[in-house]
Amino acid sequence: MTSIALIVLGTGVIIFFSFKSYSAYREIRFVRLHHFNSKNPDTSVVRPWMSIQYVSSAFRIPEEYLFQKIGIPMTQKNSLSSFRMLNSSFHIGPEDDVSILLRKVQAAIDAFDAQAPVIGPLQRSGALLRPPQGSVGDTHSSYE
Repeated sequence: MTSIALIVLGTGVIIFFSFKSYSAYREIRFVRLHHFNSKNPDTSVVRPWMSIQYVSSAFRIPEEYLFQKIGIPMTQKNSLSSFRMLNSSFHIGPEDDVSILLRKVQAAIDAFDAQAPVIGPLQRSGALLRPPQGSVGDTHSSYE
């Protein structure tokens, strides 16, 4: 009896992690297919299943900027919710049509790209990498 329970449990774990692996594979394939790893991915690839956090990371745009441009309150829940869920929660467009919200997101990305100076991806995202104070090679006492 215990062996059957262990087999069932093991099969369940294998199935669970198989789905997680396949999901990760699909996301990586999508990133490569649509050139997200390049410096300027096409905004037409924004999809209803994406979230503000995902788009912010993929296009290297601050989440605050996207929230401001599309007119949605900035919360952790909203950051992680798909555009489809945000559309139904905030009634940006018809219940079954996310295209209005997606066009707003695409316009925000294009506007950010138009105003942003051409700089490196880490600077653009606001994630400047600086060595800790006092580390080897640190010649300044402050980062200003």
